[in-house]
This record gives sequence, structure tokens and C-alpha cells, in this order.
Amino acid sequence: MTRNITIRGSVPPLLTMLNEDMSMDEDAQRELLWHVCTRNKPYAVFVNGTTGEFRSLRVGTQLRNLEVCIQEVRRINQMQGSKIYVFTGIGVPAADEGEAIEFTVKQAQAYRDMGADGLVIPFAHFVSHEGIPDAMSALNSLDIALIGYDNPAFGYKVSDSMAWDFSFYENARAFKDSSGTMDIAITLSDRYPDVTVLTGDEGKIAEAARNGSVGHVASMANLVTKLNDIDYREDLQKSQKEVNELKSICHPYGDPGGAIYIYKWALGKIYGIGQLRDDHPVISDPQLQPADKGKADGLDVTLSQHKAFMLELIQPYI
Repeated sequence: MTRNITIRGSVPPLLTMLNEDMSMDEDAQRELLWHVCTRNKPYAVFVNGTTGEFRSLRVGTQLRNLEVCIQEVRRINQMQGSKIYVFTGIGVPAADEGEAIEFTVKQAQAYRDMGADGLVIPFAHFVSHEGIPDAMSALNSLDIALIGYDNPAFGYKVSDSMAWDFSFYENARAFKDSSGTMDIAITLSDRYPDVTVLTGDEGKIAEAARNGSVGHVASMANLVTKLNDIDYREDLQKSQKEVNELKSICHPYGDPGGAIYIYKWALGKIYGIGQLRDDHPVISDPQLQPADKGKADGLDVTLSQHKAFMLELIQPYI
């Protein structure tokens, strides 16, 4: 079992490569795994996360996505003598607290039995604060590493006290913090260092490290795998400068949906991963799109124009 692992370093949240009919492109998904895991070795990979568009994938697609990932990472580990772990997101938004917990626990059991090494738990999927202890108690019994996840973009902010409560569960191993603040990193590193903090904000990797974070979950590592080599002891500020420069290239308007499009297109253009098209399938999740319709229309134009010079800008970082 992996419940006692110490999670640190790079945990790229994997894209989900799609066919035109929005089914998973399994060949491209395997190619992506070899690209991410063999060019520069991460600590783990994170499948079925926000970058993987899990909120819009059918449950069957999520299961197959994880299955393919586990199979391929095992082959990669055997080939290169590495031990890269596989984490997966769990849970779905639900109006009923009991239904959300019941589904999440059944899903977690299935993922554990498939061979996942850790479960990433988006607290936003539980309707009330009161439901989280019930869900955590059930998940903690499964003997698998648990990673909490705070992403206020989905309408829910985890408080410092809730992160502190999470750290007391025996199998709690890490917390992914995409809030953009340093509160959780400071709270856990000072008071409960056995639960590590990974920043989900690519623009604040260096700041988070200064405040106790020991790793990152950077979506751009799908494309630029050297981010897996960021040294948390040396020259972090230089690495952060490069990350910020890349973010300005790959995140037009700071929009995650646009970045997913850029990554998929560039992977096909630069590395031949996936079916190279002008418009790679990317599932539209309303919560990942600009709120203003005019801005969304502008984003489409910007992305189209962006491709003309993006590859030249990215080349020095690859």
C-alpha cells in the first residue's frame, strides 16, 4: 500500500487526449505518458483532474483513463527503473450530500482496487462543511494515500482549520492548494509537516516553496517536461521566472480552458502526440471558461492568432 509515501516534487496533472467524438484517444494518452514520464521523471502523475477535464468526462471514460495510465506507468517504471506513482481525482458534484459521499467512496474503492496509488479529493464536491468529515472517515479506511484539493474556482474555499482537520487523518499525505494564497502551506508546514503541500498555482511555485510547499501540480508540465526537474533547494527563483514566461505564452487571458487547447495543439505540432488538427477536441466546461461572452469570443480569435508565433516562443524552454 502507498498510504505512507511522502509526496513532494512534480505531479503533472495529465491532459485527457480525445478523439473527434470526444472518446478517449488511448494511443495518444499512452504517448503523452511516455513523453511526461521519460523525458524528465516526475514524482507522480495526476489523472482525471481539472486539467484532464474530469468534470465533463463520463464515468466510464474516467475509469478507462485511469486504467490506461496505470498500465503505461507500470511499463515505464519497469523500463527505466523508476517509481512514478499514479494519483487520480475522485468525486462528482451532487446536490445531495449523501449521494455525493456514497458515490465518492464507491469510486475510491474501485480506483484503489485498480491500482491507483493516491486519491485527490476536491472538497468542493461536498455540499456542506458538515459532509466532509463523513467522506474523509470513509475514505481514510481504504488504506490508500489521500490528497486534499482546494480550488476556489469551483465555488468553495477550504479554510485553514479544515486543512488542519484533514491532516489528522491517518492516510492524509498531501494537500494540493490552488487558492493562490499561502495560508494552507504555512498552516500545515508549521503545525503538521507530515502532510506536504503542493501548490496548484504555477505563478507562485517559488513563493509557495518559501512558505513551506514542497512540490507543484503544474499543467504546463504536460508540454514542458523540464518543469519536473525544478529543484526546491537551488535556483528556484530562476525556475519561477521561466514558468511565468511560459504561463504568459500558454495561458491567454489566464484561462485554463484556453491553456488545455494550447497544450494539446502544441503536443501534436512539436512531438506528434495525438491527432494534429487545428482544433483539438477540448470539452467545454462552463466553469473553466471566461464569464463574459465577449471575452470568450475574443479568446477564440486570440488562440487562432496565438499559434502563429507560439512555437517559436516555447522552443527555448523545451
